[in-house]
Formats: sequence, C-alpha cells, structure tokens
Amino acid sequence: MLRRLLHTLSLSAVALVFATAAAGGTGPGRKAPPANTALPAISGTAQTGKTMTATTGTWSGQTSGFAFQWLRCDSAGAACASIPGQTASTHLIAASEAGSTLRVAVTALSRNGSALATSAATALITVPASPPPPPPSTQQNGRFGFAAGGNIQNLSAAELARYLDGAKAAHSGWIRIDINWAVVQADGSSSYNWTPFDNVVRATTSRGMKVLAGILYTPGWARPAGTAANTPPSDLSAYGRFASVAVARYAPMGVHAYEVWNEPNIVNFWAPGPDPAPLHTTAQARVHGDQGRRRDGNGRQRRSLALWSIRREDWQRMNPVSFLEQMYANGAAGSFDAVGWHPYNYPWGLSYATWSAWSQMAQTTPSARSLMLARGDGAKQIWATEFGAPTGTTTRDVSEASQAKLVTDSYTQLKSWSWAGPGFFYSYHDNGTNTTDVEQNFGIVRYDWTPKLAYAAYQSAAAAG
Repeated sequence: MLRRLLHTLSLSAVALVFATAAAGGTGPGRKAPPANTALPAISGTAQTGKTMTATTGTWSGQTSGFAFQWLRCDSAGAACASIPGQTASTHLIAASEAGSTLRVAVTALSRNGSALATSAATALITVPASPPPPPPSTQQNGRFGFAAGGNIQNLSAAELARYLDGAKAAHSGWIRIDINWAVVQADGSSSYNWTPFDNVVRATTSRGMKVLAGILYTPGWARPAGTAANTPPSDLSAYGRFASVAVARYAPMGVHAYEVWNEPNIVNFWAPGPDPAPLHTTAQARVHGDQGRRRDGNGRQRRSLALWSIRREDWQRMNPVSFLEQMYANGAAGSFDAVGWHPYNYPWGLSYATWSAWSQMAQTTPSARSLMLARGDGAKQIWATEFGAPTGTTTRDVSEASQAKLVTDSYTQLKSWSWAGPGFFYSYHDNGTNTTDVEQNFGIVRYDWTPKLAYAAYQSAAAAG
C-alpha cells in the first residue's frame, strides 16, 4: 500500500495533508484508520552535510507504527520524488540535493488501515560557506629552536616563565638545555639533584615545545683530582650510567632528543684537548646511546654530538670536519642519529670560507655532509644546535640589523637543505648588560626583556613555516 501511495503521490506547493483509507474503506463494523491532526515536521539545518530529523506528526485513532520516506522537491516545494533508501526518521543531506527542498512523507499504520501525511517543505538546501583561510601559523615550528645555554635552570620561576612564554610567542618549537651531570651528582655517585632541570623540562613541554637535552660536565668525584668540570670522566662508563638514568627520567616527560657532551673538539669543553679516539668521544657516544636506547624504549631518542666552529687548529682545537672524519675512522658510525653542528660565523655572515663551519656543513671538500655520505650516513641529518651573533660594542660584535639578517638568512638556507634538521639560535635572552663582554649579548631580546630587531625576524620566519 505504501509503495502504491508514494508512487502516485503528487504535491503542489500548498498541498499539506494526504490521507487515504486502507483497502476496504470503513464499512459497517470496522473502525476508521488513523487520521492526521498535526503534520510531520522537519528540524535541522538545511545545508549539505547536515542531518535533518522528522517527527511523526500527531494522529487520532490507534496506530501500530510509522513509516518514513524522504522526498526531494524543487525550490518551490513541488515536483517531489522519493529519495531511494531514505526511509528513516533522519536524513543526511547529500551534496546533490543542494538547490532543492525536502519533505518527509509519514505513513501511520494500524490494523484498521493506514494514512499518509506529508510535511511542509524545508528551506532551500544550501552549501555551507567555505571556512576562512587559517591565520598565519600559531603553532610551534619544529625547524626553529633556541639554545638556552647552561644557566636557564638558575632562573627564578617568574623569569623562566617569561623566557619560555617569549620563546613560544616567537613560534619556537625547541629549547636546547644542559642536563649538567656535575650539578645533578655533585654530592657523589649515588646522589641526584634533578629539581632545577625538572622545572625547566616541565615548563618547556607544558608550553608545547620540545627539549633537546645535552648531557655534559663531569662531577668532581668522577674526574682526575685538580681538574675542572670540562675534563672528561676518568671512566667513561660512569658517564654512560648517568646518561642512562637521565634518559629514563626524562623520557616520560617527553624528552627524546639528546646531545652527547658539547663541543668536544675544543679544550673549552674537553680538556686538556680534543680526542676523537674510540676510548673517548666515540666510546661515550656508544655507551650513552646503547644504554639510553634501552631505557627510553623503542629507540625513540635521537643522539647527536655538537661540534664547534674554529678558524685555526692546534693541539687544543680540532677542525670539526677533521674531528668527524677521525670519529668515523675510529668506528663512530652507528653510534649517533644526527650530527650536531655549531656553525658560528659572526661577524662574517654566510659567505663562503674554507674555515667557516657554516660552509663546512656541505660546501667545502671534504665537508660534514660528504663524510656522512661516504660512510653510508646520508639519511641522517645535520642539526645546527647552536649558532648566532652578539650585538655588543667590540670588534667581534655585529649590529642589531646584522643579527636580524643572520636570523633570516640562516633559516632560509637551512630550510632549503633537505638534510638539515632543526636550527637552534643562540640565544633568546641576553645574559647581562655589559656591551663589552661578547658572551652577554647573544640574545634576540635584551637583558631588560625588550626585543631586538632579530626577535621580529625570528618570529616572522618561524610563523612562515
């Protein structure tokens, strides 16, 4: 009966109710079929992709159930036709129904017969407006980072928050910090003071930025008597054990990228002089990597070794390309996931020079990149984990405009190299106000937190992606 009724249904723009008795009519002894007293109604937004819902309407007499059939009509609500398969009380509006209207025909069923009522037409079905284009990225950019230096853990809670909020506002995706072994285990091999570093890690990750953790400096009990913290440990396995504990601690906090030591190719960090032999730098990379990988789970952490740019080699300073070459010669392949590089080039900028660590990444012969390719490490990246330029008043300093240009030029170049990983600008905040001390003036914001020109350059480059 329902199929015959719907097949013969013809609606005009003003036709609202159709009712017919079941075959046999309402002869003597039979009760009347249901009668519609209020039309079915449709609710929902008349747009493609939206779901409309129909009511049964109101009926007099007894009913045993209802059947639904959705109808597609012209813009005036006429010339309706059944929509195949749409016999539920809800209907998901198809894209092909744009420009039409919809009605729903409801059949009330009972033992005495059935009756049909049809809803009013919906509004014209429209296509939702396209969403507006997204604003410039406000997400943290994984190509961009700040190398914080070794004192960020000493900031007050307010200063740390100001530092990290500013870095986040600049769209930095990374903060490079030190996990200072000499501080954490200052009181002996069984003592641990993680608190200052925990505070930095949690404050960084809570702001959506990642941490690159450098594990370096030897506590007094682990190095020869009379030496400083930049002296390697007497037993490299002690470093490996500490690194393993550190990885296990910070992996649950979201830290999965680590640097093995810092600038071991210069005496400043590896006294009394660099040594890439297996029992030293290569061995520490292996110990740290093998133990740390097991503790971090699934090998998720990245390991790199940061190398410093130098202009003249001597027994206390080794060219980073030479250092990397000797590491490979001593079996370093497989003991790191990326090469950390510190392409400082101030005050000369990015122009080519055989001594420039910026050029030595890929432009010199040999270069870090050519060595990696030759050793089968072409799939690994070079991370520029520290670079920048100071804005003081000495002959080694640059102007604030030149520092801003370095930001723009450096990240433009890094972005163009498929093998380049994140770049970490040193640094976000000046360490002091003495313009004659080079080390106090590397920030892109001044000591009083006011921005230099480089802040806007960094923010613009990171927001652009």
